[in-house]
Amino acid sequence: MKLRSLYISALCLMAVGVGFTSCSEEDSLPIVPPVNNLSDVAYILHEGNMGDNNASLGCLDLSDYTYQGNWYLAQNGEKLGDLAYDMKAYDGSLYIVVGGSKYIVKIDKEGRKFYQFTSEQGEPRSMVIADGKIYVTSYSGQVHCLDAVSLAYEQSVQVAEQGIRLEGIAERDGKLYVAVAYKVIPATEPGAWDTYVYQKEVAVVDANTMTKDTVLTVGSNPSAMAALGSDVYLYSIGDYYMEGPVIQRIRTDYSVDTVAVANKMAVVGDKLFLVNAEVTYDPVTWAATTVNTFMAYDPITEALEGSFIGREAPAELASSTIYLLAGDPVTGEIYIGTTDYVNTGTIYRFSADGQYVGQFDSEGLNPSKMVFVN
Repeated sequence: MKLRSLYISALCLMAVGVGFTSCSEEDSLPIVPPVNNLSDVAYILHEGNMGDNNASLGCLDLSDYTYQGNWYLAQNGEKLGDLAYDMKAYDGSLYIVVGGSKYIVKIDKEGRKFYQFTSEQGEPRSMVIADGKIYVTSYSGQVHCLDAVSLAYEQSVQVAEQGIRLEGIAERDGKLYVAVAYKVIPATEPGAWDTYVYQKEVAVVDANTMTKDTVLTVGSNPSAMAALGSDVYLYSIGDYYMEGPVIQRIRTDYSVDTVAVANKMAVVGDKLFLVNAEVTYDPVTWAATTVNTFMAYDPITEALEGSFIGREAPAELASSTIYLLAGDPVTGEIYIGTTDYVNTGTIYRFSADGQYVGQFDSEGLNPSKMVFVN
């Protein structure tokens, strides 16, 4: 372990920048030799529960569909951290935003960590990677720019007032689209609830100059974003009272159109796959009942289509909490992850034409992201 400690220390000395601190090592767990020569794999990120330090990363071998949960732990001998929010693949590496632990890790294809940065500017949330730069949103109202090779901090832009929380981010044609979500006003009386002030803005930032160009009006409490074609798609959660969830399309001329009512979206091929969960509560027991509707949006015809999964899909998907939705960009296969927030998640696999193939235990809590490297 002494040689490994010297190696980690050397890497940490490279982690310099404004508002970021270097990494620390956790040597309490044994190192498992990495599995090499993984050519076609998919990584499944588990968000975990707040404060439980149980975010995790699983690895699915797409050559034979064998799966190993806790992949990051096995390859590094340390846990991933608390609340993993986002994951992206870029130039042969994998990047993970671990918001509760306030850091970003960069790992190689075999799951071995070689860079980590910890943010002091507020909890990081989502990221997009373009032209060798990582752009990450934070709970400080800022978007930070990092070098994708070294994770070295470069600069930030304040897109909302301090304390307003930013969520999703997407990039198109040198412009960053940033979800300006909400502000929390702490309660002043014992036992009182904090007040959430939901925003209705997407800030547009010039990635080259890191300056804010304009602000677009969108649905209340904007959250996840995805780029498809020349446009950007936005999921806004709503205010949980007067306004419900909505999917909107932001065009290159900055016009904003409503596409559908849904609360989960993913780009699969040349379409946007959507899931809308309608939840009702029993007035006596307050037991929740969920009814899921699956659909696809074609950006060419601008029309909503029917379900992207077949009728033989497992019955429980009609009422489960859908936490993950992803598609293999090569094969077109569809993956759906569910959660009950207590037990490990289940991943359902479908063929490109929506036929049910099988399912497996994700071996982690709240599977939320899936990235394919093939």
